[in-house]
Amino acid sequence: MSQKILLYRIKADSPEFACKKAKELLIPEAEVNLGLSNEEQIVLAQVLTILNKLYNKYNSSLKLENLNYLDVLEGENLEVLKQNLEDIKSKTLADNLNWTLDHDWRNNKFLFPEIGYGDTLDAIMRYLEKDIPNLEDVIIKYLGLPNLAKKTIKDIRRTNFFKSDEFEGNIFNCLFQMFDPYTGGCAAEMADELYEINCTESAEDVLCNEGVLDGGFNISEFKILGCLSEDNESYLSGDDDYPSSFTIEKLNKRYDNDPKQRLRWNPESESYDDIENFNVLTDLDDDIDVDHNGHFHPLEELNYEGEKGKIYIVFGAAYDHYS
Repeated sequence: MSQKILLYRIKADSPEFACKKAKELLIPEAEVNLGLSNEEQIVLAQVLTILNKLYNKYNSSLKLENLNYLDVLEGENLEVLKQNLEDIKSKTLADNLNWTLDHDWRNNKFLFPEIGYGDTLDAIMRYLEKDIPNLEDVIIKYLGLPNLAKKTIKDIRRTNFFKSDEFEGNIFNCLFQMFDPYTGGCAAEMADELYEINCTESAEDVLCNEGVLDGGFNISEFKILGCLSEDNESYLSGDDDYPSSFTIEKLNKRYDNDPKQRLRWNPESESYDDIENFNVLTDLDDDIDVDHNGHFHPLEELNYEGEKGKIYIVFGAAYDHYS
């Protein structure tokens, strides 16, 4: 999984508020409202809690980077997985009637596409679906993936394309890559094979949903790392200390040394001039280059009603699940 850094300039009374407000503006509630009922959100929050606890358990005992490396077909691993799930699930769901959603519950995220091997994912899903019958549908909504018909999902699982090393038998990984707005996806290739095995309706369902994802941030692939004030005070909102490696002067130098051409509006001549000395406190680089191509991070400005205070440069991280 690769990380792409994006910078945002914002005014705020404190570094904490700068990070909080930037997150609100970049991931507004309307965008993360994916049509889940309150009951589905509670179920999903419980499942995310279970899976994070499961990951932590394996990470502390086996030092696994993620559940991708857990081979449930090897020896007693499947039974151990079931027992761990049972222990964690019984404790997590014990207060089911009194479960309440934290306003930031989605940050208890678990990246389903990263359970790389289908055998591991299927074992976990089969176990959890004993109590949560429509869990796969809920997760697909949560991930913001196209709402394909159940028969289409079933037919996709039958294809050789799905069973290939490209997706490793992981349906969420497959759907992400099929409809990935950054790469253009591979929905057409999947549809071709569905046509070949006479699954015409499913092929047309796939093609009808091609291009529906616009590339906006999903809560599970973007987070705020921290910020830097105009006075060179660093603030971290997580474990990543990348923002603290910069000062305003260092950021300016990085932009100056970048070969990318940048322009500044000149109101007197009513034209754009080349920027010779970039200033992150006044200038912008809002040309989002997803692949960066050797250029430094894009810098945009965030505005909101009633903004005041110091200028902060907020560091955000977008994650590519497949790099």
